[in-house]
Amino acid sequence: MNKLLLTAVASIVAGALAFTPALTQETKASKSAKSRSADSRPVSTKSAASRNALCKADCRPNNLRPSGVGMHGLYRSYNTVDPHLTSVEGRMQYAECVKKCVDPLPDIYVQRSVFGMGLDWFGKTKRSCLDCHAKGH
Repeated sequence: MNKLLLTAVASIVAGALAFTPALTQETKASKSAKSRSADSRPVSTKSAASRNALCKADCRPNNLRPSGVGMHGLYRSYNTVDPHLTSVEGRMQYAECVKKCVDPLPDIYVQRSVFGMGLDWFGKTKRSCLDCHAKGH
């Protein structure tokens, strides 16, 4: 009787352990599906408002921070020519910078190969691109 009971308990424990990883993988797969678009590109989990605010800070002239925020505004012409964004051209370039920052990443861009090698780009990683961009790679 003890041998039968021990066998039954061992079978139940072995079955539970065998199916636990399968259930965990199923949960990870469903989470992964939610964070990807129809074209299997990862989608940002940040709200549109927070991504827009971060992009505005990133494109603002003379706003480079140690975290890398401000990098996009640093190399734009309005950074030196119109740092207060008083001209129509400066405001148009700033608005274009913010729009490109919020939009999904393009199919071809320099940083993609850097991220593919597992490196970072001025402190930014493949995952941190989704702090601003709607979709990544």
